[in-house]
Amino acid sequence: MVMTKEKKKVGVEREKNPVGRPSIEFKPEYCEIVLNRMSEGKSFESCGAVIGVGRRTLYNWTEKYPNFLHAWEVGKVLALKWWEDLQQRGAAGECPNFNSAAAKHAMATRFREYGYGDQIDQNINHSGKIESPAVTFVVAGHDKSDQD
Repeated sequence: MVMTKEKKKVGVEREKNPVGRPSIEFKPEYCEIVLNRMSEGKSFESCGAVIGVGRRTLYNWTEKYPNFLHAWEVGKVLALKWWEDLQQRGAAGECPNFNSAAAKHAMATRFREYGYGDQIDQNINHSGKIESPAVTFVVAGHDKSDQD
């Protein structure tokens, strides 16, 4: 019990308010929630909504509990399979109102680590000099100044 200054004078006590949200302890059955949801194409982060925790807690649990990390890793592959199966069914005309652009976007943003998405390789080579305040560009062996 903590007494406030005002209430100390008269000897009235009050309970201290807890700070922050109540913590939810990890339970092994959360691994099943992750596997089940992700096998339906759901995201890892959406599992937090079912469990009642935020994404930071989910990622903290992957660092603290090896079985939860394993469930997440397997879940990623299960989600990838779900989305690939959806793409195949959509391409075969088995899914009415299938939106290939939306599915492609989902694949590109969610499964980049598996090689999906736009891969852009850029090589920028520069030769020559840059003069100040005017900039001189060297293009295919020809000098061209921006001061004309």
